[in-house]
Amino acid sequence: MATVAITFTVTCSAFCAAQSVQANEVKSIAGKEKQSKPRVVKIAGTYKVILDAQALAEAKKEGFVSITGQWTISPNGAFAAALKLVKSNGEISNINTAGRVRIINGKVVSQVEILNGEKPTEAIPTQSYTLLSDGITLQADDQPVKLVRTN
Repeated sequence: MATVAITFTVTCSAFCAAQSVQANEVKSIAGKEKQSKPRVVKIAGTYKVILDAQALAEAKKEGFVSITGQWTISPNGAFAAALKLVKSNGEISNINTAGRVRIINGKVVSQVEILNGEKPTEAIPTQSYTLLSDGITLQADDQPVKLVRTN
């Protein structure tokens, strides 16, 4: 259990730590075209956490029967994420994170400030996400996680 919890903590921390989205908008103002600054408000909302099939298969081998999660990004850049892991014996583990989201060089980057109610002793690495063409899915770069917007 400890190894699996650590693995999922790292996964959750990684997906909660940062997102990258190519976010550019072109506006026509007074007959001139100008590129506006990407804003976090464009990705604000609630997202369902989805693990890919391989990650779910690995989790099942470790005795997990359910892994669910939700991410909420506020227009001001604050985020909160929760991951619930249920083992076949009924044991439940919860991982909760909170932090800030910002856009840097066209990428959405968030930093975990709170992990399970406490400030982490070491900085948690950032994780980039790519906004897919459907406009509602954030796919984690190099991680088996995606976030699908529900509102």
